[in-house]
Order: sequence, then structure tokens, then C-alpha cells
Amino acid sequence: MKRFLFAVLIMAMLAMSLACGTTGPTASGLLRDAADQLAEAADNEFSIERIGHTYGFGLDTGDDTAVNVTSATGKYEAPDKVQILMNIEIGGEAMTMDILMLDESSYLKMPPVINDYEPFEVEEGMGASDLFSEENGIPYLLKHRLDNTTLAEEEETLDGTTCYHITATGDAGELAGVIGFGGSEGYDGNVDIWIVKDTGKLYRIAVEDPNGDGWIMTLFAYNQGVDIPTP
Repeated sequence: MKRFLFAVLIMAMLAMSLACGTTGPTASGLLRDAADQLAEAADNEFSIERIGHTYGFGLDTGDDTAVNVTSATGKYEAPDKVQILMNIEIGGEAMTMDILMLDESSYLKMPPVINDYEPFEVEEGMGASDLFSEENGIPYLLKHRLDNTTLAEEEETLDGTTCYHITATGDAGELAGVIGFGGSEGYDGNVDIWIVKDTGKLYRIAVEDPNGDGWIMTLFAYNQGVDIPTP
């Protein structure tokens, strides 16, 4: 009987030792895994929403035409195909800019003004292969350009998906320039990242500058196949 009790005690102590030695997920580990999965994905789809004030830019038309960006949706196919449908307002009229980035070439369609794809120049570093690149895209930012990364104690449910929530800081302009269309360069921005608990995939990233302006990017349909047109 004594031997039996002694064996039970040893097993209990061993179980407690293993339990104490078990560690949960860490912010750095989750970010690293999410970055790797994003960089290795064959394709995905995404949406982008504006936070705060309207973001606008001018068109080189000679009359200072202003374009306000409200949101966007997109598809990515590795290694170098992206389609972005950008919802905009010009003079109070809602329109959609259909932007194709294929390898080193880019095209624009914007009915009823531009009804067929025409060659279009994008900013350097914003080509199709850059968005999810490990060198300068979102995976790179997740691994190398975030500070003060902290994993929230409580998990969160977004759109029915259980996620880990990580908060961080980083250069608002650099981060927004990758996941959105511009930000306050040189200022620290607040970054919120949600990673799917079951898969470790990046689900959402939000960047907000000190003025409360920024972008939210949601990623979904990893490796499900996408249909990107060719002009």
C-alpha cells in the first residue's frame, strides 16, 4: 500500500512539474508564425477600411481634383498579382478604382471615366510583389518594425472567429503606407493585431496615428484560390 501511495505521489509531482513548465503563446512567437504563413500563402483576399478623417489625394488633371478614399477590397496571388477595388469619392460622386498590379506592370480602370484597363504607375515599393513580401511588406513589419508588443490576457471574438489580440507601436507612416494609403510619417502609431487562435494566421491589423487617423486591414480566404483578371 505504501509503495502504491508513493508511486501516486511521484506521478502527481511529475504532472505538476510538467504543468508548471508549460508556457502559452507569446506575442513575438505569434507574430513570427503569422508573418511566415502570410508570406508563404499562395493567395488571399483582404479588405481595407479608413479610421478617422477622410484620406484624400490629388489627381494631376490641372484643376486640383481631389480624391477621397473610403475603403477597398482586394485579392492577392503569389508571387506578383494583386487586384484592388478602391472605393473613392470625387466631387461628392462615389466611384470605384479597379487597380491591377501584375508583376512589374500596373493598370487602372475607373468606369465610367476609364472603361478599359490602361497602364498606370504606382509608387515605388507598392508593386504586387511588395504587399506581402518578407523584405518590405506586411510580414516584414510584423517581424521587424513593431515595438512594445503585448499579448492581451483575454482572447477576442471577431466576426465569429476566436483571436489572440496583440497591441504594439510603430512608425505610423511606414505602417499605414503598407496596409493603407498614407499616414503621419515620423510619429509613433498604435497598432492592434488579431491572429486566429486555431490557425495562427493574421486576421486583422489596425494602425492609428496620434491624430486618430489610420487604416484597418482584414485578411481572409487564405489559399482558397482567387480570380484576378488580365488586361
